[in-house]
Amino acid sequence: MLAIAMIFLTDTHHLMFQAVVDSYSLFPPGQSIPFGDISEVLVRKSTESMVMGFKLASPAIVFAITFNTALALLNRLVPHVQVFFVGVPVQILGGLGILSFALPAIMIWFLRYYSDGLQAFLAPG
Repeated sequence: MLAIAMIFLTDTHHLMFQAVVDSYSLFPPGQSIPFGDISEVLVRKSTESMVMGFKLASPAIVFAITFNTALALLNRLVPHVQVFFVGVPVQILGGLGILSFALPAIMIWFLRYYSDGLQAFLAPG
């Protein structure tokens, strides 16, 4: 919901409207669609989106892997401690802390990726 709000607040949704209008110059009505080119673009954009998703989620992924590894070591070193009851609240607090710290950068990266993706459909000029 934050991403949608940021799209409207930064007027990036106007790029989407312009890309829809300009898509008729890329794919004129009544002509055959170049399916080979479209499939290549779809595969490339899907790959780029997956990579961007991992980049956006990387702070949380690194925190989760590090914290769960530390909990596993703690469980092996001190088996009588209930690691689940100690670890889950700390993990939630740490995850929210990481999210609040990284959210501005995540939103900037998302908006840049979103606008760059729409720029591909905009006609030159």
